[in-house]
Amino acid sequence: MTSTGKVEFTISPGLLRRLASKDEEKKAPSAPLRPPPLPSRSVSRLPRSAMDAIRKDLELRNALVGANKVGDLLLKREEAEVDKVNAYAQEMIDQGYQVRERPVPCEAEREACSKCYEGGDVFGCRGAVDAYAKCAGEAWRVAQMETSS
Repeated sequence: MTSTGKVEFTISPGLLRRLASKDEEKKAPSAPLRPPPLPSRSVSRLPRSAMDAIRKDLELRNALVGANKVGDLLLKREEAEVDKVNAYAQEMIDQGYQVRERPVPCEAEREACSKCYEGGDVFGCRGAVDAYAKCAGEAWRVAQMETSS
């Protein structure tokens, strides 16, 4: 220390390397959780309920470790699947893929139905509604046959 109460220090490349290596050691994965070992003499003195609680705690800890491993594997798998989907989407974009446009079925019947209802005679629209329902049913059957083949 100097007479003014200030502390002086020097940062060297060696100090920086040592600090960096300690940082990497801290990032190393840790071992699975295990409870501290119990002394063998004291275990026999514990009541049965305490022994059951310790056993249950061990089971839960092991289950938690296993669940974390499975979760990590699922996350890795998800990342791989997302990458595949993105690659496939990009491939489709690059190839200029476009969705085939289809004409809207039953447009005339739908329009006739709408005009009839707008006219105010709701009970007189039965014929227009029946024609629209018949056309829509037929369009549905055709669409189902196209998708199944």
